[in-house]
Order: sequence, then C-alpha cells, then structure tokens
Amino acid sequence: MLLRSRMAVFAATISLGLWSEASAGGEWPAASTDDYWDKDVTLVAIAPDGTWGVATEPFIGRAIANAIADCKKKYQAKIGCGSRITSVRGGWSLGKRCGDRSIFVAEESLAKAEQAATDRETELRQLYAPDMPPCVRVMAVDPKGDVVAADVADLLRLATQRQDVQSR
Repeated sequence: MLLRSRMAVFAATISLGLWSEASAGGEWPAASTDDYWDKDVTLVAIAPDGTWGVATEPFIGRAIANAIADCKKKYQAKIGCGSRITSVRGGWSLGKRCGDRSIFVAEESLAKAEQAATDRETELRQLYAPDMPPCVRVMAVDPKGDVVAADVADLLRLATQRQDVQSR
C-alpha cells in the first residue's frame, strides 16, 4: 500500500511539474496548438552499431514497431534495433556517425536539429572522445517522414525550397 501511495505522489508531482512548465511558456508551445496532434510521429530506431530504421505514423506504437522492423532489415544481429530511439511529432530527425559513435537527434525544426547534433558532437569531443574522427551525416528525415539527402548542403537546399513553396 505504501508503494502505491508513493507512486501516486510521484505521478502527481510529475504531472504538476509538466503542467506548470507548459503553462509557464516553457518548451511546449507546439503542443498547445490545435494541429499539433494531427501531425505524424517520426521515430528512428537505432542499433548499437549505428544501423537505423525509420517510420512515420499517426500513432507512436505503430511508429516504434515499424521503425524497429525497418532497422532489422539492415542490422545483422538478432537483437539490438531500438536500443536507442528518437521521436518527434511533425519535425526533423538527423543522424551522424563519428567513427564508432552515433549521434541521433529529433527536433521540431531543421535548425534546432542541426544545433542539437552540433551540441552533442561538441559534448562528446570535450568530455568523452577528444580524438573522435570527423562526423558524417548518415540520415535526415523531414517532417513528412521522407528520408532526404545525407549531404548537409543538399539538405539545406531542400529545406529552403520547401519553405519557399510553403510561403507562396
């Protein structure tokens, strides 16, 4: 009984904290818009060696299952796909390989995803792997779920073209 009470208090504390963060103008402005929940979830399932699978679905459970299945098509080991995942609703997913290390991020915009990947690379170099080889982009997934150009110049060109088309 004591465990249930503690769990209830914990859940209430987390809920209150999330509610106060959202209402205080924190990191959740997109969740309060009416069309946020209409956007599909893009999920990337990542294996320990950097192999990845991606799926974009309306429901996160289906996205998880399909991303893991996509990863398993490429990954040689029996288990491991989904040892890490990223997810975003209506946003960008990026992946980089730096030698034997992987950096995968998911953010609401391409600029935020690029910044998150750069921040993680900097953190890895400063704290864990100062001699880490240069990072190379291995994947990028746009908000529609399309895997797009691996080259950053092509990626930026595609994003700019889409923004120009949407603003017309």
